[in-house]
Amino acid sequence: MSDNKKVLHIITSLNTGGAELSLLKYLREIRHPHNNTVLTLMQAGDLHGEFQATGAKIVEIGMQRGTLGISSLVRLLIFFRSHSYDVVNAWMYHSCIVSVFAKLLCKGDNTIIWHIRQCIYNLSYENKRTRLIIQLLTKVQRIPTAITFNSSLSRKQHQAIGFTNLNTAVIYNGKDVPALGSLVCPAALKAIKKTYPKHRLIGTVGRYDKMKDYSNFLAGAEILIKEIPNLKFVMVGKGLVCENKELLHEIKARNLSEAVILMGRQSFIDAWIYSFDVFVSSSKSEGFSNVVLEAMSVGTPCVVTDVGENRNIVGEDNVIVPVQDPDALAAGIKNTLTYDIHHTQRLRENNRVRVRQNFQLKTFVDELNVIMEIK
Repeated sequence: MSDNKKVLHIITSLNTGGAELSLLKYLREIRHPHNNTVLTLMQAGDLHGEFQATGAKIVEIGMQRGTLGISSLVRLLIFFRSHSYDVVNAWMYHSCIVSVFAKLLCKGDNTIIWHIRQCIYNLSYENKRTRLIIQLLTKVQRIPTAITFNSSLSRKQHQAIGFTNLNTAVIYNGKDVPALGSLVCPAALKAIKKTYPKHRLIGTVGRYDKMKDYSNFLAGAEILIKEIPNLKFVMVGKGLVCENKELLHEIKARNLSEAVILMGRQSFIDAWIYSFDVFVSSSKSEGFSNVVLEAMSVGTPCVVTDVGENRNIVGEDNVIVPVQDPDALAAGIKNTLTYDIHHTQRLRENNRVRVRQNFQLKTFVDELNVIMEIK
């Protein structure tokens, strides 16, 4: 085995997302990031600067979302014909398809590894193009040397739809547990606390996406606010902004305009989550949720839907509710808010211990390196 292998990572974009953040964490931790190239199929995204800072080489193909133009295809083919890599990692479905071209066109022999980062509860949740790509991947699944999944359920679900490659592995995401004294409280968060000093904060974090099921979160908020008026529901993430007409319409329709605070994309996410009295994940589909792991790492009490690896992440001390059940979600939040200060403190400490014991970042990095046969 060697730690001087040239490694290519193919990924759709460098926008904030689970696969992107996992790859970013990996590159920050390894000894030789300069041996790694990140090939992003689309143009630079939110995380471009952070990826550059790792020391890895960044190459942009510049595809437009949903289309593969002739010029982008030519750039992709030229790139593969003029480079050689020992290992090619493909992160998520679209990149897995592209890795087939890497296998055929790159100089020399290379090891192809697919990294699938989500569960599939229902293929109808995916758009038509993604469904076709998933079906095509089942036909060419002998090309990769290995396929990794970030949850046991994801592997089981993909096997059920035809992924029969026997060389698979489940690699959980990892997270270092931060020192709470090092958390930086941003100005926007300080302003919320100053404006609503007597309110309790119920927070959720994630990009605006149908899989996150924010309708479930808002329906639960609508139930709760009638019983507990001193609550504020803080929504942090890309697209969770007042300019989002679809989201704003639902908030108004549920009479939540005064209760919901839309913050959009923010830095210092760990500080935001630490400030919440309860962290909520209302998703109807997940693989291994980075943000739930983030919440656990800072100790915040969690109420999460029973999807992906959530049950394993939060353990028995936090609240797990069925998907698309706002009554259960509201009841879980309400119950968590009743904990006394001693119970809450024990829970916060236990959450952090659980991450240290089960989801260390070093373990995630080491297991990826084993798959790639890198020291």
